[in-house]
Amino acid sequence: QGEQDHYEFTVEESHRVVFDSLTNRVDLNWQLDGPAGQVSNRSFSNTDYSATSPAFELTAGQYKLTVDGQLDAIGDYSLRLIDANTAVELTPGTNVSATLDVGTKTAVYKFNATAGNNFYFKAGAASAYADWRLIDPYGRQEGDPYNLSSNRDTFAVQRTGEYLLLVEGAVSNTSALSYQFNLQPVVHSTEAMTLDAVTTANIDKAGKSTNFTFTISETTPVLFDKL
Repeated sequence: QGEQDHYEFTVEESHRVVFDSLTNRVDLNWQLDGPAGQVSNRSFSNTDYSATSPAFELTAGQYKLTVDGQLDAIGDYSLRLIDANTAVELTPGTNVSATLDVGTKTAVYKFNATAGNNFYFKAGAASAYADWRLIDPYGRQEGDPYNLSSNRDTFAVQRTGEYLLLVEGAVSNTSALSYQFNLQPVVHSTEAMTLDAVTTANIDKAGKSTNFTFTISETTPVLFDKL
């Protein structure tokens, strides 16, 4: 009781890291301190798979990671601090199929996008519970965490640069996690239409929208006829 474990590391230049908790313990805390003071302080079970991002943009300098039990809590724990530079390259539109040998781990992917790009998250099968989230080029979470087994309708990214996509196994998982997904690019289209004529079109990709435009020269009553 009362013991603290301290781990130290040096960052040579600014880059992103992801804290990966592998322990389902609400009574064990971790704290990360750096040149500018405290970076984060949470329990192990409230790190991955929570509303608050586990990714951090670290500036150059010396860092200390402290692990501490609440009150008289003792016991084993495990964690990883993942360098985002080692993230797996992700090509949007390509099916991803992978397995985490430990179901509580986090997998980190990276891809480039331009502000305003649209994507549709196509979920596949997952053998255990997991979430996914996006981290923007500046280390900030964009949007919310989402269930890895559910599709996410079309959304637009807000910034230009390299994004991280985190797949986070729940800390309660007790077996390996196999999963599939496809982050599909979506390009909306715009076409001209003529009043009183039948317009026939096709949505050829999930999440895509087609916009139709027409011009009138004076106030005109119209009726929408769904065929």
